[in-house]
Order: sequence, then structure tokens, then C-alpha cells
Amino acid sequence: MKKIPDILRPIFTYGSFTVPFVNYLLENDFPENWKVFAQVIKHIWRGEYEPALQMIEKALKVCRSKTARDILMAKKLGISRNLGKPDLKLYRYLKKRLPSMSKIARNVALPVLINAEAFGISSSRSVRIWGKEYEVDDPTSAFLHLARARKLAEQSKISEAIFHYVRSYKHSKKVPHPSGMVSALNGIAWRIRKTHPIWAYSISQKTVFWLGYYREEAGNLFDAFDTLFTIEKYLGLVSTAFTAEIISSLTVPEIHSEFLDEVRMWKPCYNVSEYPNTEELRTFIKGMVGTYRKERVSAGRLSEIINGKTQSVRGNTLKKLIKPSTVNVKAPFPVYNELVKLEIEMRFEEAIKSIKEMPPLKRKKLFISTYMAQIGKKEFYISRKDKFREACRLLEYPEEFKEFMSKRYETMRFVAEMIRAHPYIEGRKATLSKALDKMNGRRLSEFIERYGELGKEEKVLINTFLRNHGRYDGVKFEIRLKGPDEVREFAKKYSLKIQPSFVAFWCEENAKIRRKLTSIMRYMIQE
Repeated sequence: MKKIPDILRPIFTYGSFTVPFVNYLLENDFPENWKVFAQVIKHIWRGEYEPALQMIEKALKVCRSKTARDILMAKKLGISRNLGKPDLKLYRYLKKRLPSMSKIARNVALPVLINAEAFGISSSRSVRIWGKEYEVDDPTSAFLHLARARKLAEQSKISEAIFHYVRSYKHSKKVPHPSGMVSALNGIAWRIRKTHPIWAYSISQKTVFWLGYYREEAGNLFDAFDTLFTIEKYLGLVSTAFTAEIISSLTVPEIHSEFLDEVRMWKPCYNVSEYPNTEELRTFIKGMVGTYRKERVSAGRLSEIINGKTQSVRGNTLKKLIKPSTVNVKAPFPVYNELVKLEIEMRFEEAIKSIKEMPPLKRKKLFISTYMAQIGKKEFYISRKDKFREACRLLEYPEEFKEFMSKRYETMRFVAEMIRAHPYIEGRKATLSKALDKMNGRRLSEFIERYGELGKEEKVLINTFLRNHGRYDGVKFEIRLKGPDEVREFAKKYSLKIQPSFVAFWCEENAKIRRKLTSIMRYMIQE
């Protein structure tokens, strides 16, 4: 390993946002030693810390560049801190080496050392920040502010910590450095979640929006979901259910496996319409007696439920008893589940009213962007070619569209998300809008028609490609990537920008998947 290749230099400015450049290096003619270095970076971005540690040891054995060695050692210290096992010996080594490091290595090491001091390593003399060079808008200053904020927060100096979190966010947003943005906002939300829960909730929603906007997988930023879910539970919000559904559909890092077990308990079950009449449920219903309208549930029926004379309770009966303003998600699961259904029904009706007032082209864009923003590990009703085409056709006739989409809670929720989705989905929708807004009515109709003929897996690839195009559209990297002619022709046909299209292509790390994507594009550009 000698001089850092130009293809890797953007990672020191944009962090994990440059994963396509790392993929490009791994698939092209670059020294094998630098490929090992790139693999370390990728493992860390994904939150795969144990494999990253193993890869660091492999890289250190073949590494001849002092800069690269210093960076790898700093990454190793950061991982040990993330795993709750701060390495004091390594901390002292890096601290001693700091004055001799190159600027690139020092920029990486400084925030890591300050973070180590904030979480578990006590030192008689704190790390010194090097001069005024870190007061500019770059990722180093952003992460120095972030490290300082964490250190102050651990000392219970919350007001001072928030000042540095905000500075970190502003620096990161200007670059942009998505990891810095999400980490800074998440830090604020977590630190104030008990003292200012409403404010924390608003900030946490923004955090998850940016996570959806900039990241295809949460990876090492998964804490943002933990924070949002925790705050929603504390406030007793129905949105807890929707966050639980999203988290359950994501790739969750191993260190969050226990959290995932808890989340799954909060997933709603839309196909359940009858519940056991448990003592817990009867006790809860007794407490609701004073809030329900007698004309909705007869006194006799209510008495049978409360006295346990009936073995089960229908969901529709619970809906009649529930007043959303007086019930929250801490209720027994049957009440909670029906509360979520009521929320979807209400938002569905509101969304239909908005859709009716829209011009047809806007309906199409909202429909397709919402569809392409979904997180799909399960079969979705309108994923079937015939159902997808029918839903698209009925957009011209809002009342028929309403009737078609009102038969399932998943499709009702989809319609609601066309107008107002979970912030994570809204972030993904925003990336798609940047691409779809470039297409005029004729091109959009042609795109939707071709897209509708694709199979489920093929649709997923195009969805991901267009989301990534939106993420990189407007960001000017000094490095230009190349790719197949089909990518260029696809971009031209659908009025997309060329270079963001190549960057989006290289977001896929698997060569087989890239070939499949190329084949899909070839089909979609046929005259």
C-alpha cells in the first residue's frame, strides 16, 4: 500500500455515501491491498463490527502506508468503543502518534479519540483539537463537534452538548455527510427524549427521514430507529406500529437483535378480526365503559364481555368501544391492534379526499413514487402485474380507485402513504420524486407501462436504482465513474442525469445483480 488511490479519497469527505466508489474499486483493476482496506470500510458502514475487526487484522499485515495503518488503527478503536470494550492501550498509542500522522489520518483519528474519552476511557489529559482548521464546513469539523457533544452529554452538560450537536448537523448537511447528519440529530433526540419528548419526537422523525433519503440500508446508523421507536412508545403514539413494521422489514445489525425481538411484539396483525376475551382485556374494557356511546354497543353485549360469558371479542366490537383520543398504544394488544386499524381507515379517507382534488399526472407520480418507496420482504397485493395495472388505470377514476384499494388494510395504508407516509418512507419517496419529476407526462406513462410488465425482483432493482439516482443527483464528486451503455441510454430516454445514473449503478455491489439491472434497462429502452 502506498499513496491512497483517488477513487478512495471521496470517502474521507462523504463517508458511507461513497459506497459506489468503494464498489467500483473492488470490481476494477486496483491493488489487492487497497481492496482489503475498502472491505474494512464497508463492514463498518454496515454495522458488521466483528468481520470488520478480522479484516483490519488482515489489512494491517499487508499495509505499508503509514496513513492507511493509522486510519485502520483508528477504525479499530472506534469499533471497540461501539462494542462496549474500549481499548485503552490502542487509545494511548494513537494519542501518542497523533502529532506525526498525516492530515487525512489525523482527521479520522481525532473524533475517534474524543469519542473514546466520552465513553469509557478516562485520561488525565484530553486530546487537543488542532487549531482553527476544523472550524470550516467539512466532515472532520462535523465529527469533532459530534464527539465533543457526546463527551459533554456524558457529563450531563446537555445544553452545551446540544450546541455542538447542532453545529455538527449543520456542518454535515452542507457537505453533505449523511452519517454526520443522522448521528447529530439522533444524538439530540436521544439526550432530550425524557425532558422534552415532543421536541425529541419531531427531531427523531427528521433523523429517520434523512436516513431513508440517504441510505438504502440503515447499517451502523440503525440507532436512529431505536430512538424513534423508544420515543413513540413513551408517548403512546399509534405511529409506534408503523415504525415496528418498517424495522421488521429491514436488515438489522446483529448487535440490535434483542431490540428486534421487542419490536416484533408491536407489529399489528391486520388479518385478525377476533380476540380471546382475556382478563386483561375485560379489565381494560371496564375502564372504558364511561367513554363509549351506548348506541354503538348494547348494554347486554357489553355485560357478556365484561363478565366473561363470551369466549371471544370481535374486532368490530372493540372499534365501537374505542375513542382514539382516550386510548393509546399501551392498551392490551387487541385494543392496540384495532386502534391501528382505525388510524389507517381515517387516514385512508383523508387521502382519498386529497387525491380527488389532484390532476391525473400528480396522482400517477404519487402512486408510483409511493409504490417504489416500499420496503418489501413480503408479498404486496398490488405487486401482482394485473393488480398493479388495474390500480394504475383506476387512478383516473378516484371513486373506483377508492373501492379497489379499500378491501385490505395494506392497500388502504398504501393510499394513506401517497399523501403522508412514515418519515422513513417519505425520505425514500423524496429521492424518487427527484427522478420521476424529470419525466414529462408521455415519458412517465411509458415508464409506468414498461415497469408494470416487470417481475417483482426486477421492479425491486429499478426501485433501488432510481432511489440511488435521486440521492446522488446534485452531488458533485471529483471522480467520475463509468458503466454499461445501457445505463447511459436509460438515463437519456427517461431524462435522468448521466453521472448520477452511473453512480447509482455502482451502488449495487454484486456483479450478477448489476448484469441483471443492465438487462432490465435494455428492455425498458426498447422502442
